[in-house]
Amino acid sequence: MKTRTAQIAIGLAIAVLGGYLALVPDLTRELLGRAPATSSDWINLRASFGGTLLGLGAFLVWWPAPRPWLRRRRP
Repeated sequence: MKTRTAQIAIGLAIAVLGGYLALVPDLTRELLGRAPATSSDWINLRASFGGTLLGLGAFLVWWPAPRPWLRRRRP
């Protein structure tokens, strides 16, 4: 049970970071050290960094417990 709770917490933290980077791409721009020239560059910056982390975090939260395919026998 502790593993699943940690997995959800880590997934939520990554998803929140990804959402922040997608909504506020200025932090990513500063870390890269260059400003995007066009509006499509801004879109790519948001999608590449924020979207990827958001998707990865959401996947970790959704990913079932370690052995989800075990079924209980009916009595």
